[in-house]
Amino acid sequence: MTNSGTTNSTGNTTGSSSNSNSGSNSNTIDIWLAWGGYYESIYEEMLGQFESQYPDYNINYTSKGNYRETLNAVFTAAQANNEPDIAHLGSGATVSIMDSGVFEPISDIAGSQFDPSDYTGASVRPFEIEGKVRALPFGSSQIIMFYNRSLFADAGLDPESPPSSLEGLQSASQTIVDSGAAEYGITWPNAAWWPLSWMQEMGQPLTDAENGHAGEPSTLHLTSDASMQIARWYEGMAESGLYMNPGIESWSPARQAFITGDSAMHMTSVGSMAGELSAANENGIDLGTAALPTPSGGGMGHNAGTAALWARSGLSGEKREVVRNLMLFLTNPEQQAYWHKSTGYYPTNRGAIDQLESEGWYEENPAFGVAKEQLLSWEDSVATRGAAMGSSAQITRIIAEQQERMFQDGTDAETAMQTAKEEGERVLEQYDRA
Repeated sequence: MTNSGTTNSTGNTTGSSSNSNSGSNSNTIDIWLAWGGYYESIYEEMLGQFESQYPDYNINYTSKGNYRETLNAVFTAAQANNEPDIAHLGSGATVSIMDSGVFEPISDIAGSQFDPSDYTGASVRPFEIEGKVRALPFGSSQIIMFYNRSLFADAGLDPESPPSSLEGLQSASQTIVDSGAAEYGITWPNAAWWPLSWMQEMGQPLTDAENGHAGEPSTLHLTSDASMQIARWYEGMAESGLYMNPGIESWSPARQAFITGDSAMHMTSVGSMAGELSAANENGIDLGTAALPTPSGGGMGHNAGTAALWARSGLSGEKREVVRNLMLFLTNPEQQAYWHKSTGYYPTNRGAIDQLESEGWYEENPAFGVAKEQLLSWEDSVATRGAAMGSSAQITRIIAEQQERMFQDGTDAETAMQTAKEEGERVLEQYDRA
């Protein structure tokens, strides 16, 4: 196995060099994975096990830094006919990846060896578009909430009863700030994942055309009753100063505010579970874990954070079989159980959940159990499959920018959402499926 390095945000690659031209060696499988750093030792373990079964093949992996950088690198490489055999990409780009023709649907390459029902609906349904499953889910996540139990107690709140609704979240934040227990009640990175997830929890699709899964959408439901309820809650949080706004997609500053005690609560990806538990232990935080608070305190589950493995088009013969087998291996019950334990990302394979339950893993690790129960509450619907849009990255950025205006200059909810709708629909109109 070869690690050809980690590509940073400037496009430079660090690490040992190797030839990553996917056509250069029929016995080399090039796989580009989104995350580096902490995750690389986990990749080494998983890929090493597979490579031991195929001693004639070398698995050459590269960590690109994040989903966006990986996607950009794939499309750049494709222009030179040099794309990887397998790419790890976020669900938000599914339509543009599908339309590029660079990758083959997993339902085609795996055939009868792939059964979508083996995977959790929350992880596989976002990739079922126009009658085919396009990619194999690997790295499924939802938003969960962490809270500092000691700060809750200092504020007079019950550490055993974290808020479950947005109203309760605001009320608890007010109590925390008023008591002086922390400067802020809560923090999370300003990203569209939050309002879109809450829309899903309320059964509200973001777009028409069955949320983009039945064709190219043209309308954004950003001024719907559900969207406006969420936006007005944002407006209230902005006016109250209860939320520590780290900026657009500023994940690390939000996490740091929680670790240092500036904020008593922190909402982030379940994929951060292992890191959050480790940081809490290192900093002496009595960490509580709760499901994502929702507008009503209940909900249908949300499904905005899934990633997947894509197989390059044009593979043939034995190499095509090995690529297929590697993708199925990485998402089998044993590997997904290991991935979940090591990171916190949900196991996408239902068999992994059964295995972990039989081992007593969730009883011994209740924080993971909270996340598992949230995952299993997911119900399949047009809304909860998430929006499939070719221009997803631009539209989610527009939503985040309008939210930022609410916090930075006091823009009202109606103006922010109307602007996001108009700008986003212009982007939808400009996207060319050809």
